[in-house]
Amino acid sequence: MNLSASVIVLAWNGEKYLERCLAALLAQDYTPLQVIVVDNGSTDASVPIAQGFGPRLELVQNGYNFGFAGGVNIGIRHATGDVIVLLNQDTEVQPGWLRALVDTFGADKAVGIVGSKALYPGSGRLQHAGGFLRAGDAFAYHLGQDEEDHGQYDTVTDMDYVTGTAFAIHRKVIEEIGTLDEGFFPAFYEETDYCYRARRAGFRVVYQPGAALLHHETTSLPRDSYALVSAFHRNRVRFVLRHWAEDELVAFIEAEQQATDDTLWLDDAVARGRAYWHNLVHLAEIARQRHADAFLGAAWDPGQARRLADDLDALRQRSHSRVHALVQMEQSHTQPAGQPQPVAGSQDEAAADTVGVSPQETLQALAEQIARSQILQGNTTDHASLLDKLAARLRSLWLLLPPLRQQSRINAQVAEALRLLSAETLSDHSRRLYTVETHLRDLDRRTYSSEEHLRSLDRDVRRQEVWIDRMAQMLHDDDMAILDALGMRAEQSTLKEKRA
Repeated sequence: MNLSASVIVLAWNGEKYLERCLAALLAQDYTPLQVIVVDNGSTDASVPIAQGFGPRLELVQNGYNFGFAGGVNIGIRHATGDVIVLLNQDTEVQPGWLRALVDTFGADKAVGIVGSKALYPGSGRLQHAGGFLRAGDAFAYHLGQDEEDHGQYDTVTDMDYVTGTAFAIHRKVIEEIGTLDEGFFPAFYEETDYCYRARRAGFRVVYQPGAALLHHETTSLPRDSYALVSAFHRNRVRFVLRHWAEDELVAFIEAEQQATDDTLWLDDAVARGRAYWHNLVHLAEIARQRHADAFLGAAWDPGQARRLADDLDALRQRSHSRVHALVQMEQSHTQPAGQPQPVAGSQDEAAADTVGVSPQETLQALAEQIARSQILQGNTTDHASLLDKLAARLRSLWLLLPPLRQQSRINAQVAEALRLLSAETLSDHSRRLYTVETHLRDLDRRTYSSEEHLRSLDRDVRRQEVWIDRMAQMLHDDDMAILDALGMRAEQSTLKEKRA
């Protein structure tokens, strides 16, 4: 007799792929089969598409986006099968996919979770043939990714984890360890966490090459966006804190220190800082989970928890320093070659660097162009008046410099321009100066707009940094108080046990 199967398809604004996904799924030659579509508050045509398949599936409408773990947990509560399969909406399962998954459980009673072979559509290239975590920083990798599929991964193999794109869970695993942890919102590492919990409970986690599917690999978060990298780092740190032993945590902190110092991507540095702060705030909760759940890492004593809190706080501050360094690097790249670097700590000079066009270069270029007669000819006009206009426009480019320094430098530049200009060349160049003046007006408008934007952005960033730092300190103090209370409670419990 076949094991009954329930397949849960989590839908969220997936109208582009959902119909093909459901059609391929309902074409599977396996019974008994229950198909459940859980819609996480879609605003597109996902719900009508699911409804179009009529009684062949059950539709659960959440009306809200509960994230991956929250959505599939709702589906699990509606599932009746012996085997419960989680399937992404942007997949197309191949013939025999479901039977291969379910039969793997029958081959070995110790198997608790079975993952699929995922391929890129239309390419014959592998996307996933099982997964593993890199030691040190817990970055997740797919075995065989981007390789041509020549059958080199066609053996059932035990894995660290299998991708949540499509994996099957035996009901006895859910009865033993519960459902997915919804703290991994909105996505990333929830399936890894679940596989680690299952393996700690004594179940095998295996990759089944016979269960093949095509995966379009879309995501609810824009690729290369801050939202994506932020969720990735936040949940990666959460996973490590929930599972890794003390020596692994020490290595993790060291790896994070190095990675934070080395990152060249501003969004990555900011996301790391937010990840450390978020998990610092939730550290007491994670400590309680490790204490209460036998399928997570061993419980921490108060000293271990306090050291981790200090390490996370230090990593947060380290990431802030890296953010500042990267901002300074970006500003220095806008400064023209050969221009003197600002004195460290000089706020006015640092702000002036962001203008991006130096008066020295502008004046010298204009003087040389005029001297070489490279601009359109025009009518003569009063030389002094033209030079006054030129000097006034050049002064407007350097508004952020201290007044005295600005005056002395621009005066020197105008004097140099006068030396280069001669009465012979000026007599024929009124139109040339008019063209230059038009260019300067445009440059002046763009410079002023850029300066205003930078000043506004700087004010916003400073306000947010102050708020974040204050909140972080307050929440850190609260966590320390909670950890102290937990420590006192543990000591009191130990004393009571001794007395008893």
